[in-house]
Amino acid sequence: MTKPHEVGGDIESYCTKCRTDTAHVIVALLEEKAKRVVCNICNGEHNYRVPKAQRAAIKAAKKKKAAAKRKTTTRRRRVVPKTPAEQAAADASSVEEWTAKLREITEAEIVDYKLDGIYHQKDLIQHPTFGLGFIEEVQRHRAHVVFLESKKLLICQDAKKNLASAE
Repeated sequence: MTKPHEVGGDIESYCTKCRTDTAHVIVALLEEKAKRVVCNICNGEHNYRVPKAQRAAIKAAKKKKAAAKRKTTTRRRRVVPKTPAEQAAADASSVEEWTAKLREITEAEIVDYKLDGIYHQKDLIQHPTFGLGFIEEVQRHRAHVVFLESKKLLICQDAKKNLASAE
């Protein structure tokens, strides 16, 4: 058990003038810890610095703690890429699905996508990056949009909130 430090007490500290660990006298405390010290060898006054020997031990303990923390993390599963044949089949089925759903919604008007736009299920939108897509589902202020290449979750205005404020 370490005894609490007191002003005038002795403590070992790294001296910035002597550049070594030497005995010091405590001049000032901050929250029961040595703040300023005076070297017994050169009479230099400076902030308390942990002795080099203790610094090495502290660093080693931090490294050990970090290593233990890293070991407890879960590993990511390696994703096995699809073969070219599997990828082509998946692309073909998604293109067929997209065109089939697009045929169902042919009567809809194509609208340019805007963040503040209000969209409903089966609306057709033209996105500046992803191209033509249709709204599969709208949840609050998010729209699930199916494009030819992929499905995306886009931000939009909440249609229900706008209906309530209009009434």
